[in-house]
Amino acid sequence: MRSWLEERGSLTLRLKARCHHFQVRVLAQGWALPHGDERRLLGLRPGQRAQVREVLLCCDGHPAVFAHSVLVSHRPSPLCRSFQGLGGRSLGTSLLFVDARVSHGPLSFRALSFRHPLGQALAQATGQSPQSHCYARRALHRKGGTGVLVTEVFLPELPA
Repeated sequence: MRSWLEERGSLTLRLKARCHHFQVRVLAQGWALPHGDERRLLGLRPGQRAQVREVLLCCDGHPAVFAHSVLVSHRPSPLCRSFQGLGGRSLGTSLLFVDARVSHGPLSFRALSFRHPLGQALAQATGQSPQSHCYARRALHRKGGTGVLVTEVFLPELPA
């Protein structure tokens, strides 16, 4: 699990190399209230909304990673427009790892409890009964005045 958590490049490309059919399944995308820990990390006021996207990264039809991204920008930007138009494309291979002007913050890791809102969203999205925890990582990516906080939760179906 450590090599997945510490991966600095595109998680999508690594997953694609380990399966025959890769798919991004969009669960939700739109304006929403970030979770408390995200709000504090992004410096948002209570009640301030941001663009939120949740997807499942699937390998050979099985969910492998649950990704939750929060985009914060105080003015319209090309990154905002691109984020809104992603559809079933990967955030990493479409935006974050193809533009040299995007800076990648440090990764942080934790065991994510299913009591955490992201753990609950994951359980709902996959229909799996909650386990004690899953491993997750988070990083803040920036381009100009726009920040995208990406949290990735690794599922038991993760390819070896």
